Amino acid sequence: MLVAKIKPYAAILFFGFFLLVGLFTVDHYGMSWDEDMEHLTSYVQYKYALGKLRIVELEDYEQLWRDFGGEKYYGQAISFPLLIVEHLFNFQLDSRPVYLARHTYNFLIFWTAGIFLYAALKKLFSSRKVAFFGVLLWFLCPRFWGESFYNNKDLLFCSLMMMSMSSAYLWSRKWGWGAGILWAIVTAFMVNLRIIGLFAVLFEGVYLLKELLSISFASWRVASGGGPPKTQNTLLRSKLRLIVRRERDASSSGVGVSRPNEQSSRSEAKAVFWVFFKMLICTIIFYITYVAIFPTAWRDPLGIWFDVYQLMRNYPMGMFIIFLGQSIHNTALPWHYLPVYFFATMPLLFSALLLFAVFFIIKKFKSISINLF
Repeated sequence: MLVAKIKPYAAILFFGFFLLVGLFTVDHYGMSWDEDMEHLTSYVQYKYALGKLRIVELEDYEQLWRDFGGEKYYGQAISFPLLIVEHLFNFQLDSRPVYLARHTYNFLIFWTAGIFLYAALKKLFSSRKVAFFGVLLWFLCPRFWGESFYNNKDLLFCSLMMMSMSSAYLWSRKWGWGAGILWAIVTAFMVNLRIIGLFAVLFEGVYLLKELLSISFASWRVASGGGPPKTQNTLLRSKLRLIVRRERDASSSGVGVSRPNEQSSRSEAKAVFWVFFKMLICTIIFYITYVAIFPTAWRDPLGIWFDVYQLMRNYPMGMFIIFLGQSIHNTALPWHYLPVYFFATMPLLFSALLLFAVFFIIKKFKSISINLF
């Protein structure tokens, strides 16, 4: 009886619990070695943006901006709300509340990414249990949970990527404007933080185009007399039901259904074109948002991609890393560095689940046969 009463509020209780745990333990975590530098970088970018907008004098920050070198290509727009609060106090706040606020802010983004993941998993598997389990893995991964407070680069980027990929999947289910614009904005902040996020954008773009093509081929297949293929796409499923109903009505009235009528074909083509138009507009919104929140891109919105690519190819950074008791330069890491580091810092359960998932995916791909018709 009690379980039945709690069930409708399970998601609220679940996420509320982890939110409270995070908020009450935020001061248990210290600072990372480069967090002070990241704060300075965000401060300079914020002041530079205000200078470009003629809100403050730019002269004091122009030279500092140039001296930052490659750091100015790492956007800090996601931390601008915190800089606005500091600005209200004329940047005179004590360092402790400043960094505690940054840690809380980073954690809230990580926690929000869990909500995005839950929504995507629930839609994908049609199961709240699977969705809860997936989010548990997200929250209970020790490194993720700990670094969600003080790592405002890698883990923050990971959280934004989770939000971007989840929103892309949710968008492909119904192709609504809201989900598309949400994807565009979240993805812009992701790419702003790490330009490598463009690889995620390319992956998501291929996936969305694949979903769009599936609508075209499946609609044509059903309308031309073939059987309706199985699909999880909400929009496609409703369209297929409409086509099947229309063909059934035509059959019962004695009208031939050996080929789709001209009006039906035009209707399907129009629907596909409308989805493609939404994709194009949301891509434009993504790019406009990216340029708007990235002061480095204001001078040359198109050339910024080439500059960042050149920086990524030869990033001027060198350091030594302690690995298996030896000090190794970061440009001469052995091939086994990544797997050893990964499995040494992950719980055995997570490692076992990862290996099982990789095995399952490989087995699944081997059994897939592509049949568009």
